[in-house]
Amino acid sequence: MTKNIELFCARTRDGQFFYAYLAIKPEKYMKYHAYLAMRKPMDLKEFGDIIECGFCSKPDMTMRERLEMLGNQYDMNGCLVPIRKVG
Repeated sequence: MTKNIELFCARTRDGQFFYAYLAIKPEKYMKYHAYLAMRKPMDLKEFGDIIECGFCSKPDMTMRERLEMLGNQYDMNGCLVPIRKVG
């Protein structure tokens, strides 16, 4: 099974910034993006595997470098743009 890796950035209910790299299950991809568009609260584990997460507004460069080695790139805003499916 192949999955898209995406960077999810948000705030917790108490206002703390966090990020998570999420390997989204193909069958959950459309639902995940629908929740994003509606800004609905969600349990990320429902949509796929959390590869790494942390409490800050942006991930450290080490994680970015590891994902770039897998074939991922970032856009001008520093958001992950999946260009390779991993699984």
